[in-house]
Amino acid sequence: MRARRLSLLVPLTIVLGLLLVAPGSAMAQEEPDDEVVLPSRVSNAIKRAELSLDKVSQSLAGGEIPKAVVSLNSFRLSLVDADKAARRQMTAAPADEEAETTPGPDSVIAVLGLEQTAVTTIADLFNRRTGVIVNSLASGLVAAMSNRDSLLTSVIKLDPEGAGADYADGMADTVETYDDEVANITEALADDQLSPAGRSALTAALARSKAARSKVTTAFGGGE
Repeated sequence: MRARRLSLLVPLTIVLGLLLVAPGSAMAQEEPDDEVVLPSRVSNAIKRAELSLDKVSQSLAGGEIPKAVVSLNSFRLSLVDADKAARRQMTAAPADEEAETTPGPDSVIAVLGLEQTAVTTIADLFNRRTGVIVNSLASGLVAAMSNRDSLLTSVIKLDPEGAGADYADGMADTVETYDDEVANITEALADDQLSPAGRSALTAALARSKAARSKVTTAFGGGE
């Protein structure tokens, strides 16, 4: 089962957890200690991109190719907005010097997560697709991976003894997710019914995914 499909189990787990907690109990009222609150421009751009990506899948499931193409275009625009917002936070001074979370690392890691979700989601959508939608999916895949590669490079270039120190733990926690991404694309190439253009797009994506995994592992490998 691919990484993207595994993520579908999360909402059910949350629902079951809520059902097991009685209303008004101490557990129900307890706030999570590690809750991350992103700057609004970052969170809003991420939400728009996620919504567009969901619409792509829904439109394709309903056979509405033109709508899927429009949603892919919207996704790419929102992805650019998210990337710009995260980069601005990399150089922004924290509003609260005593805050336990920092907007720069939290924002960057959230956008990198968005881009990885996009890669694994779009990789699954080439199955049995031909024509114009394949080209549009390929463009969305390239956009997600190109933005991700550039953002990764910017993070890795940060001084590990200075600004980059705040990124170390969070980035280390993401290393294993690149294994999932490589596995997802590898399975798509092995099992899905792909047009020549779709196979070409996924083959190129697999090479870039492996390169990203190597880059992150070299810089942050080993976990915590």
